[in-house]
Amino acid sequence: MLLANIPNIFAVSLFFCTDFMSFFVCEELTLNRPRSKQQVQELWSSTGFSPPSDFQHFKNFSLSDQFHQNILMLGALPLIGLQIRVHWLLNLVTYVHTSKKFDFTELDRFVGIIKRYGVDNIGFELMGNPSKIFTDFENDEQVWLWYQLVHSAGEKNT
Repeated sequence: MLLANIPNIFAVSLFFCTDFMSFFVCEELTLNRPRSKQQVQELWSSTGFSPPSDFQHFKNFSLSDQFHQNILMLGALPLIGLQIRVHWLLNLVTYVHTSKKFDFTELDRFVGIIKRYGVDNIGFELMGNPSKIFTDFENDEQVWLWYQLVHSAGEKNT
């Protein structure tokens, strides 16, 4: 792949840095070019993406420059089919008590931003608690609401 096409370089060091919520973290990854020119297998086919778990911080994060830069870099990766598993997506859904329906407006906006940057393979993890309505899965009404939420989300994204 990339390193096999660069004849005179034997090692490449990549630095990944992020500044998120007052934490600045850097990681170094050193890649050594194989001696033979055989195909190098992909290291991964998916990655997790963890925005803040509570709704207001998640919403503000999705409007930040750091978020847009991060998604832009993920969308620019040359690995076709890389899946991004976004955590806490259900926290972007709100439950409207008066109509007894789920509102997916913020979730749709968030997914639209991600797709605009070229990330088409989004893994939808069932993490979150829309409007913090789920407190007791022994309660039949809450189990029914969970079913409705998962069913509605599946219908929207198929």
